[in-house]
Amino acid sequence: MRYLLAASAALVLAAACGPGPTPETPKPGDDAGAPAQPPPAGDAGAGSTAAAGGDRLEENHKAFLQGCSRGGEGTGPFCECAWNEMRTIVGDAKMATEGPSEKDLVESHPRVMAACKGKMPESAVKQGFMQGCIGDRPEMNAYCECSWTEFRKDFSAGDLGDEAIIQSEKFDKARAAVTKTCGSKISEKVVKEGFLKACTRDSSFEKFCGCAWNELKKMATPAEIEAGIIDKNKVTTTLEKQCGKLKPAAPAK
Repeated sequence: MRYLLAASAALVLAAACGPGPTPETPKPGDDAGAPAQPPPAGDAGAGSTAAAGGDRLEENHKAFLQGCSRGGEGTGPFCECAWNEMRTIVGDAKMATEGPSEKDLVESHPRVMAACKGKMPESAVKQGFMQGCIGDRPEMNAYCECSWTEFRKDFSAGDLGDEAIIQSEKFDKARAAVTKTCGSKISEKVVKEGFLKACTRDSSFEKFCGCAWNELKKMATPAEIEAGIIDKNKVTTTLEKQCGKLKPAAPAK
């Protein structure tokens, strides 16, 4: 049952997290940090102690819906759709016993989203989007509200929860336009603080990070830096040239 709940939560959380406009700060020598992953769905449903090896389709169905509904109010139709798609893809025999494997989840995700994203409640998607966008910086609220409003002019709530859409060229163009429209609602101070906090997780990089921020400001606006709309190859080359000497020496092997 762990896989069933993981499947439901992953699908809803993927929708909820949305296209968060705050990428991990590029690390020295790296293109960019890895995006944050959705939190785990938790264990399979306590109390799920039906006879081992038996036909537990209905029991697993209930547990799946229970886990999926944690994604937010009104997610029932989406969760039911996701369950039915998983039954079609994986087969009842497996869904009634151990549930889908991780490979099943990965391979079925595009089909489930294509079939069910229209049933996602906008309130749940927006809530997750705002949480991912604001994080622990309440000053980001106006920028994030503006970003959501602008994205919704070109994309449905379901689209904003669809990884294939988020990774598309159409979305990249929209994000650039949204950044220009909403950029005045985000202060340089907030972006700088976020950048330096991520960059100086290793305190020995403090001087490098200060130099890196000054160079980034020459190449992009604060909003573009926040959204990651910047030529990463150019950033890497420039920072290495202008700030590389400020990196701490590598430990001797």
